[in-house]
Amino acid sequence: MANKYQNKTSQNNRKSGAKFQLDKNGKPMVIGWFHKKGVGLVTLLCVPTGNTGTHVSKKGHEWQNWMVKCKHVDALQESTLSGLYNPTNHTVHISDYNMIVKPSTAGGGWVGNPNS
Repeated sequence: MANKYQNKTSQNNRKSGAKFQLDKNGKPMVIGWFHKKGVGLVTLLCVPTGNTGTHVSKKGHEWQNWMVKCKHVDALQESTLSGLYNPTNHTVHISDYNMIVKPSTAGGGWVGNPNS
C-alpha cells in the first residue's frame, strides 16, 4: 500500500522559481533560481541597466535590455549576462543560457527552457 504522504513530498521538491518585485528605489527586478543535476543551485538577479529604454519590435512587442547576474552557488562562480525583459508580463529571456525567467505563473514562477 502506498504512503499517503508520498505525493506531498514530491510536489514540494521544486526545481525552479521566480518572482517580480520592486527594489527600495521603486525600480523593477526579477529574481529567479533553478537547481539542475550536475550544475547545482543557480540564482539569477535581473535588473535594468542605467540607461534602459523600452524598444518596440516590428510585431509590436515591447522589450528592454537588462543585466542578469548569474551565481552558481555550489561552484562559487558568478557571471554577468544580458537579458531581454518584457515589461508586459515581466519575463526575462536569457539567450546565452536559452532560458526564460517567468515570475507570473501560478505557484511562484519558473525558470526554464522556452520550448518546454
